[in-house]
Amino acid sequence: MNKFRFSVIIPIYNEESVVEKSIRRFTELFKKYADYEIILGDNGSTDSTPEKCRSLAKRFKHVKYIRIEEKGIGLALKEMIRRARFENIIFLPIDFSVNMKFIDEALPLLSRYDIIVGSKRVKGAVDDRPLDRRLITLILNLLVNTVFGLDIKDTQCVKAFKKSKIKRISQKVGSKNAFFDVELLLLAKRSRLKMIEIPVICHDHRKSKFNILREFFKIIFRMAELYR
Repeated sequence: MNKFRFSVIIPIYNEESVVEKSIRRFTELFKKYADYEIILGDNGSTDSTPEKCRSLAKRFKHVKYIRIEEKGIGLALKEMIRRARFENIIFLPIDFSVNMKFIDEALPLLSRYDIIVGSKRVKGAVDDRPLDRRLITLILNLLVNTVFGLDIKDTQCVKAFKKSKIKRISQKVGSKNAFFDVELLLLAKRSRLKMIEIPVICHDHRKSKFNILREFFKIIFRMAELYR
């Protein structure tokens, strides 16, 4: 059995069609590890996601459900980090759009780094998302690196953290939307945390749950606020 223990944090919004199937798949994949928990952070779902998640938390001992009434992926991530049980934390999507090989590669690296950033833009990565999403990601990361000098090629993807290193700074993040990731990495850099990017394989062809352009402009406004 694999020696690692970790908390998986998964933000969800209106995922009634996939949440049960995904949880069954996660629990099957994670049997090889010493111990784990899966925290589902529901940020304002309006479909049957809450009922399904409560049922899953009762049926699977490794599953926890957190309901955040206000919509915002950043709010869900902040609360899940705060409540994570284990030192090693893995941030994943519910739909398996990123290859689970990331977990096996990231966990050993947490003995040497504080944050492991899964990247769709480093050597060895595969990004098979629709063109519009790839372009927005490219533009966002160019802006972030130009304005803030973050030097991270892909801020918007899966990550692994040491809880003891990021819990305090995560609570300082003001972004409620998808810019949470960027702001967390900016604070981590200022705190001199050790970070590394590793390649991931991404196959995501689901229709986005969010208006991509609207979220993009929200991120731009937040960048302007931080730059002042």
